[in-house]
Amino acid sequence: MSKRCRFAVVVGLAVTLSGLLTSCLVVLLTKYSGERQ
Repeated sequence: MSKRCRFAVVVGLAVTLSGLLTSCLVVLLTKYSGERQ
C-alpha cells in the first residue's frame, strides 16, 4: 500500500468512528433529557 492510500484509509476510519461516536452521544442525550422531564 502506498502512503497516500494508507492515509486515505486512516482518515476514512477516523471519520466513520467520530460519526458513530457522535450519533451514540446524541441518542444518549435524547434518552437522558427525555427521562429527566
